[in-house]
Amino acid sequence: MKKIELNKITEISDWPERILGLKPFKTPIRNNSKIEEEYNKDKYAKLLDFYKKNNVNYYELRQYEFFKEVKNNTLYYSKDDEVFESDFDEVQKIWDKIFLEEILKEIENVDTIIELGCGWGYNLGILRKKIKELKIVGGEYSQNGVDLGNKLFEKENIKLQKFDYYEEKWDSLFENVENALVFTSHSIEQIPKFEKVFDNLKKHSNKIKTVIHFEPVIELYGNSLMDSLRKKYAEINDYNRDLISTLKRENISIVEIKPKEFGINPFNPTSIVKWKWKNE
Repeated sequence: MKKIELNKITEISDWPERILGLKPFKTPIRNNSKIEEEYNKDKYAKLLDFYKKNNVNYYELRQYEFFKEVKNNTLYYSKDDEVFESDFDEVQKIWDKIFLEEILKEIENVDTIIELGCGWGYNLGILRKKIKELKIVGGEYSQNGVDLGNKLFEKENIKLQKFDYYEEKWDSLFENVENALVFTSHSIEQIPKFEKVFDNLKKHSNKIKTVIHFEPVIELYGNSLMDSLRKKYAEINDYNRDLISTLKRENISIVEIKPKEFGINPFNPTSIVKWKWKNE
């Protein structure tokens, strides 16, 4: 692990120059068409093809997912405003530890763990290694992600299914569920406005014990140079910018917030937001 000085960050990423308008970048419209092209037809299609040709396990697939985009096995990550350089194994272990600790704190009296926007299911795989007895379900928009996850975890009693944040019918995710822990990990970022998602979650509030978001949360950024870059990064990528403000309601208890806990992408760090319905 080596700390990277902020004034050298342009040496490891093109994003500062894109954010400042010094390099061209076309702002996307973040909707299902964008998800279909970027994830289903591109990213997850390539990962599915790689899996079929190489029959790798989920950790090896995760390595490939990162390595095809990095040089010399080097990844950069952030903790708050500080940026560090390390290798894949160390960075992935840091994330796995943070993620598992937060989930394991909340599984008492839970019968099901549901991830919304689960991709191909990496998080579900590491959960299954720690939790053998609970039902684990993933919902994902990209069909290639669903197909890949179901092939990977066929013997792990993990089920992925087609899911759309914008559709109102989420009943199949909550079938035979009494007390669910629901979480998201960098999928709400793909939803510019959280209101619709919240309304759909509310329809199943009687079956949800706790919700945890592992998401970039622009409302938790300060006024440092790094946070200013992060705010602009979220804006030009049309990522979510209203998670906290949407949750500020009388019937919601925000149990815990951990800002900028860890960023595999230093410009898009993961905060942890944990909430529940009051009197539910």
